[in-house]
Amino acid sequence: MATDYKKILISYFDKIIFLLFLALFIVMASRVVMSKPSDDTRVPTIPRKPFPVPVELHKERFVLNKLANPEEPDATLDFTSDPEKIAPGQGEKQCPQCGWIVKETAAKCPNCNFRWHAGSDENGDKPPIEEPLPQGIPFRVTEITRKPVDILFKGFIENPFKLRFDLQMHWGMGTKMSIVPLGETFRGYWLRPLDKKEVEVNDPKMGRRTEDRYYLTIQKPGEEPLIVERGTIVREREAMAMLDAGQGRWDIYHRGEKVASDQSFFEVYAQFQLRELEGEKRVYDVVEVNDREKKVVFRGKDGEELVLEVAPRRAVATVSPTR
Repeated sequence: MATDYKKILISYFDKIIFLLFLALFIVMASRVVMSKPSDDTRVPTIPRKPFPVPVELHKERFVLNKLANPEEPDATLDFTSDPEKIAPGQGEKQCPQCGWIVKETAAKCPNCNFRWHAGSDENGDKPPIEEPLPQGIPFRVTEITRKPVDILFKGFIENPFKLRFDLQMHWGMGTKMSIVPLGETFRGYWLRPLDKKEVEVNDPKMGRRTEDRYYLTIQKPGEEPLIVERGTIVREREAMAMLDAGQGRWDIYHRGEKVASDQSFFEVYAQFQLRELEGEKRVYDVVEVNDREKKVVFRGKDGEELVLEVAPRRAVATVSPTR
């Protein structure tokens, strides 16, 4: 019998060992689950601080303090072009809209774009026009003067297809280059002739030599010619007129390029074209701006020339025969 028990014990030995390890595992797992975390592993809590008490504004005390200690008047805080004074002086007027001080002859406030119409007083109020504008003349000429402009004759291109020279002109620095055929007019100036001269120069590397230089003559009818060397900037005083469109909004073009959009008060030069945006879609070409006779000559679609003159209380218009 002893031998039989021994065989049985040997055959079940591995099962007994497995049961012992299983029991040990269950005991150890139950201890880990039931145990509490130590103080070293505890996650610290975020301290709760009370919200700050809002600052109370004593409105009554603030108002009383302002009344008791008012700010001293300071002319530099005034919206004027001259901070040393707050009232217009001799030969000046003040914009009724923003207070900006300008010259008495100014037609437009540079600060807020308020416009004084021709013949209006310093508050912008229009007096009654003595004579109504002729039908079809939608502008008033408020000012004609000469404005300095930098002219750059950049160069020229020989056009073999049209057998001509195309000039590269900048009228005012920073403007887009205009291509104008030699012999045509540009802003009322004739561009002709184009001369070439041989000039002797002293080159530090090559010594004395000759080089070709080109000169363009620009001239307004009845005025002294202005000779411009290629690549050199010269300054001219160009006649300019300020127009106040009593009717409609207008786009302004020069040689097919738009220079201003949706305007009712604008400056024009010779060879500008004015196109009405709505309504009758009228189109006027500026033929001449004459600062000596203080007049602007327009040409309508029908070819009639319309002349507007500067007048303190009214714009005078005449119609000349079609050329």
